[in-house]
Amino acid sequence: MKWPCVLIAAFLSVGCSLKKMTVDQTAGVLQDAGGALDNENDLELAAAAIPASLKTIEGFLEAHPTQPILLGLLAQGYANYSFGFVEDEAEAVQATDDERSEHLKRRALNLYLRAKDFGLRLIALENESLAQALRGGQMPTSEQLAEIDRETMPGLLWTAIAWGSAINVGKTDPALVAELPIVKAMLERAVQIDEGFAFASAHLTLGAIEAGLPKALGGKPDLARAHFEKAIEITQGHHLMTRVLYARAYGVQSADRAWFEKTLRAV
Repeated sequence: MKWPCVLIAAFLSVGCSLKKMTVDQTAGVLQDAGGALDNENDLELAAAAIPASLKTIEGFLEAHPTQPILLGLLAQGYANYSFGFVEDEAEAVQATDDERSEHLKRRALNLYLRAKDFGLRLIALENESLAQALRGGQMPTSEQLAEIDRETMPGLLWTAIAWGSAINVGKTDPALVAELPIVKAMLERAVQIDEGFAFASAHLTLGAIEAGLPKALGGKPDLARAHFEKAIEITQGHHLMTRVLYARAYGVQSADRAWFEKTLRAV
C-alpha cells in the first residue's frame, strides 16, 4: 500500500526538478534577450515593453524562487525602469502638474523598494547573515562585506543602487534617509571588488549621493566630483548618462552654470 505514495512523491520530485531546469535554461535566454531593450531607440516602445518583460520574469521566478539570474534581472530591471521612466516623468511634470508628479514619485519609490527586495533575495542565496542585517536596517560588519566577492557583488550593487534611489525619492522619510550610510558602505565595497562593473555604476551612484546633499548637511562635492571623474575615466567617456548625472548632481550643487551647460552640450 505504501508503493503508490512513494511513486507519486518520486514523480512530483522529478516534475519539480524538470520545472526548475526549464526555468534555469530560460533565465539564460532572458538575460541574453535584455540586449534588445538596451539597444531600442524608440523610448516610448521601450517604456511600454519593459513592464511586461519584468512581469514575465517574475512569473518564471514564481516557479523557481531562488533562481539567481532572474533575481538579478528583476533587481536591476525595476531600478532602471523606475529611474529611466517613472522618476524621470515625475520630474518632467513637476512644474505643471504637482499632483501627478507626487503620484509618480510614490510609484518610483515603490518600484525601487521592490528592486531592493529582489536584490536582498539574491544576496541571501550566498550570504544569509548579510541579507538579514540589511533587511533589519543594520550597518553590515566589515567581515560580512568582506565575504562578498566578484561573483556575488552584483547582488550587493543592485541592492545598493535601488536602496539609494529609494532614499533619494523618499527624502521626506527620516527613517529611510537614516539608512544612507548603509548604502554608501555597500557601494564602497562594490568599488573595492570591481569599480568598472556595469559602467562604473558604483562610482556613479556614490557621486550622485555625495553631490545630492549641500555641504551644511554633510555633502562632499569634491568627493562627488572625484567619483564622477573616475566613472568617466573607466568608461572612456562613452557612457553618456554619467555625464548627464554629473551635470545634474554636481553641476547644480556647485552652481557653476557655465560648466553645467558645457557638460550637457557635450552630451
